[in-house]
Amino acid sequence: MNVGAYLKPDLHSYGQFNVHYFFRNIQSMLFAVPIWNSNCGFWSTPRGLSIFITTPALVYLYRAWKHQPWVWGAWTSVALLLIPLLFYFNTGNEILGYRFLMDLIIPLMALLALAAGEYVSGAMRLLILGGIIVNYLGLLWFFTGLCS
Repeated sequence: MNVGAYLKPDLHSYGQFNVHYFFRNIQSMLFAVPIWNSNCGFWSTPRGLSIFITTPALVYLYRAWKHQPWVWGAWTSVALLLIPLLFYFNTGNEILGYRFLMDLIIPLMALLALAAGEYVSGAMRLLILGGIIVNYLGLLWFFTGLCS
C-alpha cells in the first residue's frame, strides 16, 4: 500500500485494522487541533481536525435521546460504523476535518435534526455558521496550497 512515511511502520507491524490505532483515531476524530507549521509559516492539520471544530453543531447530539425505534437504529448505525473506523490504521492524514466522518453523516444528521427540535435555537444557528466559516477557510487553505 502506498502510504505516508509516518504510517508505514505501524501498517507493517500491526496491519490495517488493530486495537493499536484506537487512541490515535479517537484523538484525531474528537480532539485534533491545527498546529503551527514553522516550515511554511501557517497552520496545518497533520492528523486531521476534530469533528467538533469542522462541525461544531454536533455538540447538540447529546439531546438526541428518545425512545423511538428509528433513534435506536440511528445510534446503533453510528456505533457499528465506528467499530472499523476506530481500529483503522489511517486517520485521513493532512486534511481539514476527520476524513471518515462522511461514513457516519446520514445517521448523525438525522439525530442532529431530532436534537434541534422544531425550532433551531440561536446557539445552534451560531454553531452551524461557525462550521460553515471553518469549512470555507479550509477550502481557501486547500486551494491556495498553504503548507502543502
